[in-house]
Amino acid sequence: MHTSVTIEPCIQRLLYQILSCKSNRNFGENKAKVFNAVLGFNRSNYKQFIEIIRAGILKYPIVEKSEKGYGEEYTIYMRIKGVNI
Repeated sequence: MHTSVTIEPCIQRLLYQILSCKSNRNFGENKAKVFNAVLGFNRSNYKQFIEIIRAGILKYPIVEKSEKGYGEEYTIYMRIKGVNI
């Protein structure tokens, strides 16, 4: 397992999927609605969401997934407390 993982592209992809309620192909629209309704994260407070993810990366273990031909993949399971809880 690598000791360093580039996380910024992952954060950007996650933000695009869950925080863009209106996109050309509705990509991520339903995820955005759930994140807003359940956790309270949306375009107005996405920076707080990013900071929670960055803190979780340091706190929770990185799990290496099996290679499926797209390069090495990793998963981090973390608890995220929403702003509306």
